[in-house]
Amino acid sequence: MKNSSIGACIALTLLSFTACQKSTAIEPEKSPTADLMKVLICGVYDITPYSVKIKAQSNTSQPSEAGVCWSDANPEPTIYDLRKVEKYTDKVFIIDINHLKPETTYFVRALIIYHSKPVYSDVMIIKTLKKSVDAIQKER
Repeated sequence: MKNSSIGACIALTLLSFTACQKSTAIEPEKSPTADLMKVLICGVYDITPYSVKIKAQSNTSQPSEAGVCWSDANPEPTIYDLRKVEKYTDKVFIIDINHLKPETTYFVRALIIYHSKPVYSDVMIIKTLKKSVDAIQKER
């Protein structure tokens, strides 16, 4: 009878340690990660033969920089392609892209830098305008 009582006490003790460990475990606080950060292009303005304005928006006020990257060859541009990044001051930002080629298709992505890692928007395809007749005559 003593052996069964001792066995029961040991079983209850082990069960209570296991139960305490599970119930008292504290989940670490979830901090924002680059996976949760989002950025999207919400407007394209003032397209000319040589420039365009990109308006973008992020869901966070935490990144240190924001901008755009673009390419006329890479359908998924990254920070290793052409880019313009500025100090991040607001969730909505407008970036001017200059020195583009007329009548050229570009792949453009907005980006934010969060903990030294880039977070990209979906790709937007834009095409610069044809040179005007006046501009062509001035070149001659």
